Amino acid sequence: SLLNLVGYGDLSPASYLQGAYAISQTLTGAGVFAAMTGVVNVLLRNLNSSYTAFRHTMDGLNAYMRFRKLPEVLRGHVRSYYLYLWNSKQGLSGSRILDDLPFTLRREILSYLNSTVVTQVPMFTRGDRNMIDQVASMLKPVVFLKGFMVFRRGEPGREMYFIRKGSVEVIIPGVGVVATLGAGQFFGEVALLKSEPRNASIRARELAELFVLTAEDLEFVLRLYPDQRAGILEVAQQR
Repeated sequence: SLLNLVGYGDLSPASYLQGAYAISQTLTGAGVFAAMTGVVNVLLRNLNSSYTAFRHTMDGLNAYMRFRKLPEVLRGHVRSYYLYLWNSKQGLSGSRILDDLPFTLRREILSYLNSTVVTQVPMFTRGDRNMIDQVASMLKPVVFLKGFMVFRRGEPGREMYFIRKGSVEVIIPGVGVVATLGAGQFFGEVALLKSEPRNASIRARELAELFVLTAEDLEFVLRLYPDQRAGILEVAQQR
C-alpha cells in the first residue's frame, strides 16, 4: 500500500481515485499492524505478571525453607508441587476466579466440571439432581506427588476422594499393595460415612489429581436434602 501511495520507480497513483485507494489501504494496514502489536503486548505483559507473581511465591518459599532448615529432599518436593501447579494452570487459581461469579453461575460451572465423578459413586447414583450439583460444587482439588501418602490406616476418616487424574495404591500394612485405583474411581467414603478409622492406607502411585469432599460439606448437603440421607447410608452399609 505504501508503494502504491508514494510510487516505486516509475509506478505511482495515476488518478485521485487510485491515490484515495492507496491511502485507505495504507491506513488499514497500519491499523491492523497496531492492533496486532497491542494484542501481543498485552499477552506478554499478562504472562510476565503471572510469572513474576509465581517467582515471588517461589522466592518466599525458598527463603522460608532455608530459614527452617528443611531437608533438601523435602524442599525438592515442595518445589515440584508448585512447579506442577504452575505448568498445569499457568498461575491461575480456578477457585479464586470462580469466587467472583454469582453463586448460581459458579455452581453451574462446577456441576458441569465435576458432576461426572460424583455420579460414579454408588451412594450418589440415586440422588436428586440438585443434590448432585450441590456435592459437585463443594469438591476441592488437591494434588499428591508420586509416593506421597493420602492417608494412613487407623487415621480418622474425615474426607472422601475422587480421582481426576493419575492413580493411587491401596496398602494394607503387613500385606502390601492390594489394589490400584485410577481416574474416575473414588475411595474413603466408608470411613467418612461410618465415622470409623481408615481400614487401609492410600499412596499416590504417580502424580495424582484428586477432588476431596469433607465430612462437614457432606453433612451440609444432607441437611439440605434430608430425604437422601437414608439412601446414602444404606449404600455405605453395603460396602
